[in-house]
Amino acid sequence: MPCASSVRPRSGSLRSWLRTSCCARPIFAPGSARSPSRGRPRSGWPPTARQNLSEFYGPELKFRAELGYPPFRRLAVVGTRGADSAETRRLAEAVGAALRGAKGLTVYPPVPDRSDRTRRIVAKGDADLPRQLDEALREFKSPTAGRGMIDVEVDPVEWPF
Repeated sequence: MPCASSVRPRSGSLRSWLRTSCCARPIFAPGSARSPSRGRPRSGWPPTARQNLSEFYGPELKFRAELGYPPFRRLAVVGTRGADSAETRRLAEAVGAALRGAKGLTVYPPVPDRSDRTRRIVAKGDADLPRQLDEALREFKSPTAGRGMIDVEVDPVEWPF
């Protein structure tokens, strides 16, 4: 259903959905001749447009629980950056291997940015995610660990992808 808002929520971002729900209102009547056909809208849109948050949260929280999304699990984005793309790739692979060796973490492969100077790794864990990350990345804290930067953000507010 098209909305008067120009904000389009990012996939998987509950905060974006909530921000959009505050200003969403239908432009066209459903099924009218003027209604654009862009395929079937996501199931969250009709309850959001009607401002019925309890109707929205039921299926949304079930969906998030099945996939292990917040608030049922915690997320972290681990960014790596080196002097050049080869060093960034090497560092991202080493950090990814260290994270995959930690128990209780679900780690996704490194994803490069457009310039291939930064790579991001997403890790999912339970309530003790910061401790798990600290233990897994301990070897990178020493001054002899090599060159490069590692940036860790737990429970990111904005999704950088």
